[in-house]
Amino acid sequence: MRAKTFNEFIRVNEADAIEAPGLVTKIINFEYDFSDVNKDIGLVKDSFTLAMSPDSTGVFALGDDVEKFSGLKLKEAEEYDETPDDAYIYGLCNIMNGGKDWYFWTNGNRLAGAAAKVGAWPAVIEQISHEAGVHAARKMATRAIAKNKYGIDINSEEWVKYDYGSGEYMWPAVGDAGDEKNPIVMINEEDFATLGGKICEAVANDFIEMAKTYLPELKTIG
Repeated sequence: MRAKTFNEFIRVNEADAIEAPGLVTKIINFEYDFSDVNKDIGLVKDSFTLAMSPDSTGVFALGDDVEKFSGLKLKEAEEYDETPDDAYIYGLCNIMNGGKDWYFWTNGNRLAGAAAKVGAWPAVIEQISHEAGVHAARKMATRAIAKNKYGIDINSEEWVKYDYGSGEYMWPAVGDAGDEKNPIVMINEEDFATLGGKICEAVANDFIEMAKTYLPELKTIG
């Protein structure tokens, strides 16, 4: 099966504003300067929404166009018979509000299901490292490159669909940066790992506080 491009994947938003009982959010402000080691990335200064809710419907309350950028549907989430071991969405790191904002959201009851199998700390570490350490790092690096290298307004959808060298919706890649044959590779492995680790560090305490609702064993953590 051929992988879909981002442009093929986005859908028209159909969800109206909804109430989401149990949804908790916090704005995370982040700053880290790569200017001395990677001028393509430069100063990373960004904000995003950290969020958690009891089930998959909660993510659709974060912004007015979550469906458009995620390709997922509120109606499908509402109809899905979720259990601690199976949910419509477990976690999601994606774009909203016309490309201006983005989020890292987690399904709390699904997190509890994972913790029941592997333990609270392994489940928390896996979720943070997956969403924040990889997906959030890629978005944040791309937004920084868009702003610092190309002068793109990251408060619009322009940075999402911009042609960074391999066509629209093909973002800067991680790899051996500096290869003239692969100009889209602008994020070397060390800088990507550093950025991912710093984002994990930035969200860890607030994520744990949110997770305590679903993982009582974390309540002993100060």
